[in-house]
Amino acid sequence: MFKFILLGTLISFVILVIGSFFWATYPWELNTNDQIFSKVTQKKIPLRPSTLKLMTWNMAYAYGVGSDGVGYNRKSKDFILKNLDEVVRIINEVNPDIVCLQEVDFEAKRSGYVNQAEYLFKHLPFSYMASSFSWDINYLPFPYYDLQNHFGQIKSGQVILSKYPIVKSKTHLLDTGEHPFWYKMFLYRRYLQLVEIKVDSEVIEIGNTHLEAFEKNLRMKQAKQVAQFATSEKLDFLCGDFNSVPSVALKKSGFYDEVDYFEDTSLESIASVDFNDVIDLPTYQTGESAYFTFPSDKPDRKIDYIFYQKKWTPLKSSIIPFEGSLPSDHFPLVSEFNLFKPEFIRD
Repeated sequence: MFKFILLGTLISFVILVIGSFFWATYPWELNTNDQIFSKVTQKKIPLRPSTLKLMTWNMAYAYGVGSDGVGYNRKSKDFILKNLDEVVRIINEVNPDIVCLQEVDFEAKRSGYVNQAEYLFKHLPFSYMASSFSWDINYLPFPYYDLQNHFGQIKSGQVILSKYPIVKSKTHLLDTGEHPFWYKMFLYRRYLQLVEIKVDSEVIEIGNTHLEAFEKNLRMKQAKQVAQFATSEKLDFLCGDFNSVPSVALKKSGFYDEVDYFEDTSLESIASVDFNDVIDLPTYQTGESAYFTFPSDKPDRKIDYIFYQKKWTPLKSSIIPFEGSLPSDHFPLVSEFNLFKPEFIRD
């Protein structure tokens, strides 16, 4: 009798574990159907603007420093909203035409179930938004050994905001590496988000991505995929968090997060398909600390980039440091480009 009870208990436990796994990882397959939103604003779209200002920012779901799990403690909804307001303030102050954002939460437990994409779209003067998902599961057991601070339900991804019409949006998923199937079910999916934006008579193609942070070989493989997609899709600009330092960086190891950048060829893959960094290597070498983007409390590396095709001319580029509060562990990067030559009409 005891054996039957023991067997029944064991079977019930196995069913519970399997059921919990499938519940936690539901909906099991990431939805790659991008969404495009539009709204009516009072601000008129310029006709034939002479410049185009791009901004890229890993906003770390408005958590600040420690969002990646090192020293992580869940913050209150009020804390997240306060940081979101700071994100709004910074973007308004910079006044870009197009913003590529990474690590944006769509109603996740770790950020108080605030739909950050909707919040930003509502409070910023952009008429168009495209969003796509990196994570969409019922329960993420991370940080692993800290049950109280588990991320729990999570829906997160990338967003592109634009003052000009977004006419098309799609996602290319990137390699996930060599992991067991059950691990991949919980995995943060890396991808290349693509949009077509109509600026007057010009259709501009922009990519937004966030590459693997810790597995160097996987990151290099993803960078090659991004380069291939960028070529086949004929991208004009490529923005995002590439988690790679410039080849001439003075420091490539010994960081607090133990990431090693030696022999990392990720950026070389991007350069191989004729993309240029808005902060070129000679400029970077004049004083690399001025171009560090991470971490925002003690910057020690540049891992965020805006790349452009040679037909475009960058006018000025800069890192936007924070003063006071730290709404993200990354600094934004901004670059302005020549677009249309001014037209003069004679009376």
